[in-house]
Order: sequence, then C-alpha cells, then structure tokens
Amino acid sequence: MQVRQGFRVIGMGVLVALAGCATAPVAPLPAAAAVAEAAAAQGDLVAAANEYQRLAGREHQQREHYLLLAAEAWRDEARFDDVRRVLALIKRKKLNPAQNFAYDLLAAEALIQQGQTAAAEVLLTVPMAQVPTAQRGRFLELQARALAANGKLLEAASTRMALVDELTLVEQADNEQQLRELLSRVPLADRRQALRKLAAADRERPWLEQSLRAQAEWPARAPLRAQTAVGTWQAGADGSLHAEGYLASGPIALLLPLSGEFAAAGGAVRDGFFAAYFADQPTAEPRPSVQVFDTGNDRESALRAVAMALDAGVEQIVGPLEKAQVDAVFASVKQGFKVLALNQTETRAVPPQGAFQAALAPEEEAAAAAEQLIDLGITRAAVLVSDEDWAQRASRAFAAQYAALGGELLGERRIAGNAVQLTAELDALLGPAQFVPAPVAATATPAADGKPVPQPKPGLLPVRHEDGPHALFVALRAAQGRTLMPQLHVRGQDWMPVLATSQVFAGVSNPATDRDLDGITFLDAPFVLDSSAAGFSRETLAETFASAQSSPRLFAFGIDAWRLLPFLDHLRAHPGSYLEGASGRWLADGFGRVRRLLNWYRFVDGRPQLSDPPAAAARARLALPPAANAVQ
Repeated sequence: MQVRQGFRVIGMGVLVALAGCATAPVAPLPAAAAVAEAAAAQGDLVAAANEYQRLAGREHQQREHYLLLAAEAWRDEARFDDVRRVLALIKRKKLNPAQNFAYDLLAAEALIQQGQTAAAEVLLTVPMAQVPTAQRGRFLELQARALAANGKLLEAASTRMALVDELTLVEQADNEQQLRELLSRVPLADRRQALRKLAAADRERPWLEQSLRAQAEWPARAPLRAQTAVGTWQAGADGSLHAEGYLASGPIALLLPLSGEFAAAGGAVRDGFFAAYFADQPTAEPRPSVQVFDTGNDRESALRAVAMALDAGVEQIVGPLEKAQVDAVFASVKQGFKVLALNQTETRAVPPQGAFQAALAPEEEAAAAAEQLIDLGITRAAVLVSDEDWAQRASRAFAAQYAALGGELLGERRIAGNAVQLTAELDALLGPAQFVPAPVAATATPAADGKPVPQPKPGLLPVRHEDGPHALFVALRAAQGRTLMPQLHVRGQDWMPVLATSQVFAGVSNPATDRDLDGITFLDAPFVLDSSAAGFSRETLAETFASAQSSPRLFAFGIDAWRLLPFLDHLRAHPGSYLEGASGRWLADGFGRVRRLLNWYRFVDGRPQLSDPPAAAARARLALPPAANAVQ
C-alpha cells in the first residue's frame, strides 16, 4: 500500500536513533551495521534483514535492537511470516519503552495481515500523547486499517482525518481516497447524526459534509452568529486610517464569464466589483491593479484564464463564477495562493490552503430559514417548492438543517411553474380546509318590548390542525407565490408563518401585483431593497450601471467581492467576526468557506418591509385557537 511503503525510512531511522538514547542499551560501533544499512539503502531488504539477524547473534548487548531492525526490514519487504518469526525471538523485558512501542507496531501490522484485526486494535489503543512524533503517521494508518476491518467505520474515518497532517502531498491523495471510501460505507443516518454533534470548526465536518453531498444530500451546517463587525475605518493619532483585520491587496485577477451562456451574470459581478473599487479608497495606499480575464463556458477556458493571470504576475484571484470552473482553478494554483472563488466547489471538501469560496446559494437561504423557524420555537413545518433544480436543492438543505436542529418535517410537495390550482398540494401538506361557526356573545338584556333581540349570523373560523404543520417553507418564483398566498387566505390557513428564499421577490417592487404576496417573509440581499446598503445606493449606481437595476443580487455580490478580499484572513481566524456588505453580513469558518447572513423582509400591502427578526408577529400568528376548535 502506498501510505505504508512511505514509512520505511522513518521506521528504520527511529530504531537506529534508539540505539544511542539514554534508556537504550550501549550503542554499537558505527561500522557494525554498515553492511545492512547499505543493503537497505540499495533496496535489498532481504539482505538487510539477514545481516541484521547475523548482527543480533554476534552483538549480544544489542541483540534486541538488531532483531527489531531485521523485523522492520522484513515488514518493508511485506514478508510478515518472517516478521512474526523474528518478533518471537525478541525478549521484551530487554526493550526500552520506545522499542516496546516499535515492537507493538510491528506486531499489530502482522496481526492485520493475518486477519486478526481485533487483537491488532487492542495493541493500537494508545493515547496520541504517548506516540513518538516520528511514528504518528504509521500508528494512525495502522489504527485506521484495524478499525475499518472491525466495522468501526466512523472511527476509522476520524483516524484518517487526523493522519492527513502526518503525510506528504502524494500520500495525502491516497489517504483521502480511502477516507472517502470509508465514509461512503457509513449509513446515511449515522453520518447525519455524527455531523450534528460537530462544532463549526471541527476538522471532521468538511469530510462528512462532502460524503453527504456525494449522495445528492445537502448536509446540515453549523450555525454561525455575527458578533463583531470589521471594516470600520478609524483615524489614528497620525491621521492615518486603519481598520481591524485589513490586509492590503496585491495585483488582482478578476476571472469571470464575459462570453457565452453566463456572460450577463459575469458582467453584473464585474460592474459591482469596479463600482466598489473606484468608490472605496479609505487609505492613502494606491489601489492594487486589477486585470479581468474571460473564463468562458468550460473548464478548459477557465484554466487558460488562470494561466494568463499567473503569467501576468497577479497575487490574488477573484472568481470564477461557475462550479466546475472553481474546481479547476483550485486544482491549478499552488497551495497558499490567495483565491476568492465566487461559487461553491463540486468535488472538494474545502478550499485549498489560502483559498476561500463564497456563493449566492439558495441552499444557504433555505438553511437560514430552518434556523429562523427553530429560533421562533416552531418545530413542525411543511415544504412547498417548484420543480426547478435550484428549488429542489433548497428543499434538501431546509430538510437537513431543520432536522439537525430538532425540527420535524411533515411533508413536501412540488409544483410546476404554470400551476394555478394548488388544492391537492395544500390538502396533502396542511390538511383539508375546515371551518366552524364563530361563537356569538349572548345578549345581556332583552329589548324593551320583551321580544328577542335578533342575533347576527355567526361567522366561520378556520380549524387549525394542532398536530399539523405550524409553518410553511417555500422555494418559489414570484408568480407562484402570488398563486399560493390568496389560496392560503381563502382556506383560512394563512395564519402560519410562510418563509421563502429570495426568488419569491422579482427584485423590483410592484405593489399592484405583489399584494398577492402579502404575508410571505423572505430573505434577500440588503442592496436589493435598501438604498444605502453598505454605503452603496442601488438607485444612484443604476444611473451608471444598468446591471445594478437588472441584476441587483449579482451586482451586490461584485461589490462585496472587492470589499471582502482584504478581510478574508481575519474573518477565517476570528469566528463571529463579520463584514457588513451589500449582499448581507459575511462570515467565514476556519476552512475558508465564506457565508452570508441576509435580511428578512415581509410583504405588506405589496411592498417588502424589513422584518428582522419576525419573531413577535410569527408567534402571534402561531397561537392556536381554543381547544374546542382545534383538531387533535
């Protein structure tokens, strides 16, 4: 196996060093092992093993030392019958602690080769603090093999995650492949449960997340809370400006699709980037140079753009915008090179060292909606989404996050883009619409003539199903939302909170048609609805940049890409710190994944109004009617 073979020199070197340590027997003459060492260096491990055994018979004070070296040589030759034969000759009471540890490693590997993995696991149950530094990689690799063979797949995967730090880049590739294979064999339910127990910074989290995505499942994320703002410029005693966490940028390459299918999206991001670039000059330092490179439509064109950018001497890359191209860029730059990718990756667990990724992902909005419902104390919900791919991804993200936080998803229905009548879908999700007469207060006194006072006809009250959903999450376009909300009203089921992703708002307020959206609470970028978000006015910028009006979310993303770049390292190193941006509040986890927290808005009289948080209104609408009117 590739990883095991990589430890040959390490294992033998450690044993050679043991001969001269304070607790080892008297060191042999340097020339005593020269023949064996020369044979090993030339790759003749059989000759080396035989020579060490000959020395063991001659150098009685160093007998156990040379037998261990002989066993190591047989092990590197993969002759484990000889390993066991030589180990049987060793008198363990003559070994010092370090040699005893080396003996146990050899014995454990021989047992694994023999299929006696339970016994091997016992030998390898040692606290890491007691494992010699030079032997940690070999120890962890053997421990992972034993655990996996004994069916302890999650423990084996965790061990391989710790092994990454002990390996070369070549060895890491082999280890990561085995890690992914291990996790793929763990039942989905066990992976979900394991993920829920991990903190945001736990090194195991990205691997579990990646394994779930490989099976078309969106993993639950660790909630991040915005606590400390960065990006506020203050004057120093000498009059200069500074901001906590700011790191000046070098020459920048902006990699965006400016031709082909995604040219319009790329153009909007570019416009926002340069709008911020020319507006933002807080320090006396000159702005870094920016060169724009067209990434086109595919991986090859993105790689050509990266090559041109690197040839031009840039120090930082912003982009690309398409997922497959993000993977291509990450794979083509050196570890430690500064990259801010403007989408998530398709294949990697986390960005490489020095790189970051940010995205306008509906999955993130859906996860935020799940967190909001739990914050409101709402633990029973249903989902209604369109049949588009983005909406399906949002549905999976909501379900994963809601379940991870203790919520119960009571159903999901999909609707076509042209659906008009939603009776069947709403009946299935919320139960059929039912009404009961409203109680009428009794008349306190009769009329003067003694005749009964006519009573008003009782109205009808909707029956709220106490054991049904208490909230509805939707991933719909604006037109579908306008179909949904009036039908909920007619059915008497608009009492429950309805939370949506940003797609439910077309981006331009139109009260004449959007009154049918009244009651929906949705997430969106501040720049779309706030004329002064992060100091940038959409109305003003639209006079120069048409994309600020036509593609406000992508335009705001471009603004924030420029503003984020000098603060990324600080955000990653300081969990809870955030940058207030045009797209929302930006935070980063310890793996370089940049996440945004958006504002909540609620449609009132056809206009989105800031509703952050919508807790009080939601709780008021959630209150159930008297028990006599509730269906148990």
